[in-house]
Amino acid sequence: LFCESYKGFSRANKDLIRVSTFAELVHAELLMLDDIMDNSDLRHGVPTVHVQEEKRLARRYGTAKEELRLHGISNGILGGIILAHVSMVEVAKGHFGSQRLLELISYYNQKIVETAYGQFIDLESSSKKKVSRAEVERIHLYKTAKYTLETPLCGGAILAGASSAEIKKISNFAIPLGLAFQIVDDLLGAFAETDKLGKPAESDLAEGKQTYLTLEAEKNLHGQEKQEFQKLLAKRKVNRHDLAVFRKILIETGAKKVSEDLAKDYLDEALLKLAKTSYGQKTKSRLQNMASYIVERNL
Repeated sequence: LFCESYKGFSRANKDLIRVSTFAELVHAELLMLDDIMDNSDLRHGVPTVHVQEEKRLARRYGTAKEELRLHGISNGILGGIILAHVSMVEVAKGHFGSQRLLELISYYNQKIVETAYGQFIDLESSSKKKVSRAEVERIHLYKTAKYTLETPLCGGAILAGASSAEIKKISNFAIPLGLAFQIVDDLLGAFAETDKLGKPAESDLAEGKQTYLTLEAEKNLHGQEKQEFQKLLAKRKVNRHDLAVFRKILIETGAKKVSEDLAKDYLDEALLKLAKTSYGQKTKSRLQNMASYIVERNL
């Protein structure tokens, strides 16, 4: 995304790949820390960094389980810190002019702060019995849309020297696409199987994750059915039967269909905004294909 956005405004510089690794390192840093805060054991089908570290230390030292867990988490946090600062070293090596590099670093740091805010309100929402649709959208905006799509797309354009007006147009494309991405991610989390998810199929349900899906389902349930659904969301140890019940409720209440339609609406909005950017036609075509894939991979 970073490179494609850059090439939408300028010919590729020989240092583009080096500087674009900065974006990947920042992304990896945020995922690494997110896995710790979400207590996730798997990422992309393999153990998360802090879990790998816990296992490595167990093989090497065989210390007490609680101590190993703390050390694994500590090493995961240190890994995130290292990635954050290595990313800054890499971007500083690029030959793009000091002003553009400073603008890029400033922009990325602002977006990291915004992403941290998104994580903060997401963690806080997990302690609430009920969250509003506006709260869910705010979490999606700050935790997903901004850092997953807006940040690399706008970052690449900033490095290419795009004007602030153009950066705004790119943001207008990226934000609705990022919101669509999160809705589809939640659909996958509810309906996809472990081999596709790269994590246990029951994991989102076990987290009690509150999404458009769960809000829509709860809105259309009443009395005993609503209470049973709330109990299901409150469970932290769930099995395949629980997951089957959960999926059935999401389908029968229309929550799945409403979420799918909302993702498509956001995609339509994003594509209209993409057409208004000044990207070259090749970049527009590639981003259009990418946007369609993001939404239609599950619909």
